[in-house]
Amino acid sequence: MQASSDRLRRINWLLLGLTALLFVTWQMPPLGILRGVVFMSLPMHAFAETFAIIVSMLVFALVLNTYTGERPGNILILACAFLVVGLLDFAHMLSYKGMPDWVTAAGTEKGINFWLLARLVAAMALLTVALRPWRTLSNPRTRNWLLAGSLAITAFLYWIGLFHPEI
Repeated sequence: MQASSDRLRRINWLLLGLTALLFVTWQMPPLGILRGVVFMSLPMHAFAETFAIIVSMLVFALVLNTYTGERPGNILILACAFLVVGLLDFAHMLSYKGMPDWVTAAGTEKGINFWLLARLVAAMALLTVALRPWRTLSNPRTRNWLLAGSLAITAFLYWIGLFHPEI
């Protein structure tokens, strides 16, 4: 019991130190030497985004193909959310400044909008899964409705991101 208490105390001190380091770093003024430095080139960004998209789609495909009625429905909710996140990340990659125009002109704001939408969907899905009871879906057709809803949400978010970025 004493060993776990000492270990917990050390972890708390480590977390406190890391929080202080984060706060100090956050409050520091930007370094002049880093102005104009490109941290991630366009090809490197496209490679990193492609990797993230592949992981999202693999999670979706794996869960959708192995889901059975006796598993909790939360897993299927996460899979459909990862489908939406992967498709929004794809839109982000195509909208990034320096990429060819995709439906509307490519630009920083357009790319950031799709990235933020993808993070919002992921956060909302994680919150839903955390708050929803871990029980099976009552209707086997719910799987199809979740998939259709995910694609409808994606289409709606594409429409907002492409044609109504001011929203």
